[in-house]
Order: sequence, then structure tokens, then C-alpha cells
Amino acid sequence: MFCLLCLLPFLTMVRAKSMTRQMTIEIEARDDWCFFVPSVYADQTMDFEFQVTDSSHQTGKNDITVRIASPKPDSELIYHIIQENEGSFSEEMQKDGDYEICLDNKMSAFSDKVVWFEVTVHDPKDDYYDDYIDSDEMNEMVGRNEDYETIFDMKVEDIKESVHTTRINLGKMKHFQFMQSADMSRDTHHVNSNMETINFWSMVHLAMMLLVGFTQVFMVKQLFADKSFLYKMTNKI
Repeated sequence: MFCLLCLLPFLTMVRAKSMTRQMTIEIEARDDWCFFVPSVYADQTMDFEFQVTDSSHQTGKNDITVRIASPKPDSELIYHIIQENEGSFSEEMQKDGDYEICLDNKMSAFSDKVVWFEVTVHDPKDDYYDDYIDSDEMNEMVGRNEDYETIFDMKVEDIKESVHTTRINLGKMKHFQFMQSADMSRDTHHVNSNMETINFWSMVHLAMMLLVGFTQVFMVKQLFADKSFLYKMTNKI
């Protein structure tokens, strides 16, 4: 299953622009889910992390196969792992173009998988994530504050570097929060799955106890009933 159009609004970027996005999706058994990270340029670094947080079948494993391919027409595999619970990829891209990422659940016959993933494209010429101030806006801010350099005895480049470091640290904190959210989602799904299993087997045991109790009462009554088969058999013996 290819899903390019549905992710384009979330993954669109411009030259010298960093971006990061994360999603949680459900992939059906015997199916795959592919999308493209568009307009990636050479020398940009792409980071990809994923984690399988849940599976629909009671005996299903929380694993998935992941492939990352270079732009067409070559479409060479640059990352490929088979049936892993989690994983990560981080490399500097060598070619310009649209990189394809596929989450493959075809090896699972019955179990649907819930997968969390995060994609980050980092440009060395622009370390600002698009969740923050655009480069043009930053340049405009620098231009408006040129006269204050002598007042504060501090260069605009120093201020920009300090702000840049703060934003990078905030980006790392945001990433770790996403990872913690994925872990919490996985643990929640695991607890719910265990609760469903406990409830199912509790009902089975309760039904068996009721069946055994009913059978015992019925058999005892049959021993004392005059017209019952068991009563006649015990008298013959």
C-alpha cells in the first residue's frame, strides 16, 4: 500500500530546511505501508526511528520489517531489517530525490501491527527545525538588532549561536518526549492485552466450573431417581 499523497503535507520541506515528523499507524496482516520523504538533498542527514507498540492477535509478536530505498530509478536498499520490534537509521544522504520507506507486515498471517515512527531530515546549512522561526524571519530579526551590538557588547552572531544551541537542545528534548510517548503507548497496549487475556481465561474457567458443578449435581440426582438409568444400573450391580 503506497501512501505518498497523504504524507506530503506533513513532510514537505524546502532547500536548506530541517524538519521532523512522527506518526502512529496500524498495518494490517499480509500488507505493507509505504511512503516517500520528498525533496531530500545530498549531504542532508535523514534519521528514522520506529517501534512496534501493539499487535491485534493474542499470540502475535510486536515486530515489523522495514526497508528504506534510495530515489528512483536506482531504488537501492540503504536500510533493511526483518521482523524487529524497534530500530533506527541515521545516515548522510548521497543522492537528491524522494526516499521511500516501507513498513512490511506481510510475514504476519493474522496479526495487525501498530507502529510508531519518527522521520527527521537535518540540513547542515540550516539547523533550525521548521517548528520554530524560519530563516528569513531570523535574518530580519538580526537586521533589526544590528544597532544594539555596541550597547550590549555582543555580536548578533553570538546571540544567534546561543539561540541556535537552545533550539537544538529543545529539539532533542522533544525527540525524547516522543520516544517516551511511544514507550508509554506500547506499555498501555501490553497491559490492555494482558487484561483481555485474563478476562478471557477467567470466563473459560468459570464456565468449566459451572459445567462441572451442574454435571455433579445431575449425576447425584440420577443415583437416587427410581426411573433413572444410573439407579437401575446400581441396583443390578
